[in-house]
Amino acid sequence: MSRLCLTVLLSLSCVWAVATEGADKASGKGKKPKITFKGGDGSSMEKAIVIVGAKNEIEGVNSEYAWLKKHHPKWKVGKQALISKKGKNYDILTCVLPNDQKKEVWFDISGFFGKL
Repeated sequence: MSRLCLTVLLSLSCVWAVATEGADKASGKGKKPKITFKGGDGSSMEKAIVIVGAKNEIEGVNSEYAWLKKHHPKWKVGKQALISKKGKNYDILTCVLPNDQKKEVWFDISGFFGKL
């Protein structure tokens, strides 16, 4: 019985997702937000890359990784840290370069931090 319930729930979820996607496209809600990057090169807190236009943390963090992929496609993210300093919030991504050297990239996430 539980397998049948799970199958029904999954089917209904798929139908709902397709229906709402179509409604969102028709109403213009399905458009991706315009996210831009300002500020510096990310080499320090003072030169942090400012993410503009992200409505929530998911969009914001995804845009951090998209920026890295675009500007440094061969770098791999080793770890990520969050700090708050001087009234702003920052993500610091420690990247591993192709020669195994590590480099930090700073993102100012104040515009979307804490938004769901």
